[in-house]
Amino acid sequence: MRNQRYIQVFLFCICICYCNALFSQVPDPCFGPDPATHPVLYISNPTCPDHNADFDVALLGLTNFQPILNGFAGDWTIDASSTAAASFAPDVNNPPNLLDEGSSASLIVSSIGTLTITNEVDNFNIPAIPWGSCTQSYTIECFQSDIADNPALTTVCPSKVLLLLDESGSIEASGATPTVESAVMTLVAELAGGETEMAIVEFESLARAVPIGGSTAFQPVDAAYTSAVNTYLTGASSLPALGSGSSNPQDPNSYTPGEDVDAFIGATNWEDALQEAIAIGGADIVIVMTDGNPTFYNDPIAGATGEGNSLDMTALVRARDAANSLKSGGSHLFFIGLGDALTQPIIENSGDEAYVLGASTAAFCTADYFSLDQGCTDVIGCITEIASHITSKQMCQEVIPTMGEWGLICLSLLLLILGIVSIKQPVLLAAKLQS
Repeated sequence: MRNQRYIQVFLFCICICYCNALFSQVPDPCFGPDPATHPVLYISNPTCPDHNADFDVALLGLTNFQPILNGFAGDWTIDASSTAAASFAPDVNNPPNLLDEGSSASLIVSSIGTLTITNEVDNFNIPAIPWGSCTQSYTIECFQSDIADNPALTTVCPSKVLLLLDESGSIEASGATPTVESAVMTLVAELAGGETEMAIVEFESLARAVPIGGSTAFQPVDAAYTSAVNTYLTGASSLPALGSGSSNPQDPNSYTPGEDVDAFIGATNWEDALQEAIAIGGADIVIVMTDGNPTFYNDPIAGATGEGNSLDMTALVRARDAANSLKSGGSHLFFIGLGDALTQPIIENSGDEAYVLGASTAAFCTADYFSLDQGCTDVIGCITEIASHITSKQMCQEVIPTMGEWGLICLSLLLLILGIVSIKQPVLLAAKLQS
């Protein structure tokens, strides 16, 4: 009897452990972005007032739903009561939108209104057990342009240059990695000729400060800094090559563009990069080197989320808002478009004044962006020209005394004259007495 009881207890414990293990693997049926933090999502189509042809490439609406754990699947459906027209994007791997680990779903949203989606999670092994569902609603609105003025680059030496460097999978997929590495090394080498301090932030799905020579702070751009940047880009090798860290794009010790779709690594999160620039603070000019397509943004609950492989209008809005905050803090924002950069997303962040090769330093200091695809056949030469404008930026602002400063100058001259007169009078009197 005692042995039988032991066996029963043993079997019960095994059952409990099995059930706990089973339930611990149950995924959260809710998906991002969280409506509590992002109740409004944005689309842009020909019916929207601020529509632009560059936005036609966007897979509009909710995208990149979180994958379901192995053994489970999520079945997403659009509520019939939704007033916003939407449909699931074709997915050859998951035609019924039954999504398991490693897969994702996208929605094409074609009108404004309210969109309600339900996700029901099933278990492949024990289908009779209800694993839960989650319904989320969003307000869909048209994208509206709201570009803040970009302050001109007017500071004098020494200056602080912050480089936001795109490390997304599209950089590698387009074969632009060698171009980016050469551009960065040229920029750093040319800035070494002036009184400049520099820091670097890399970004893909998320952003992170790069420890150049072991420090993420602004540092003088000299021979040692240039060498440390080369190590970050290529290790001990020549361009192009992997940096000194691992091949993981999220390793801040090396520049290694790439992606891991299952781990949501390798998208383009402009918002996080610009928020990092705001957190660092103090930059006179923030240079963004990117392929021009914001595809991810930050959600406090779901984390980094978004389309991932195409322009995401909500990601563009979030990045634009961060760019406006950065510019309001006094930093000049300058985009350098790489690869197949889309112009309009860049304009929505920095402004619409393009830099033209051969223009003056004063023109550069008010420019908002420059595309390497437009008239630049020599990347090194083009970046050298941009760097030379930064090092000679004191020419951007002709120092003219203010009325208050003129008053001080006049007062100083008056006191100097009176001082000279007061000295001369005793000397003249003594000379007369002697005579």
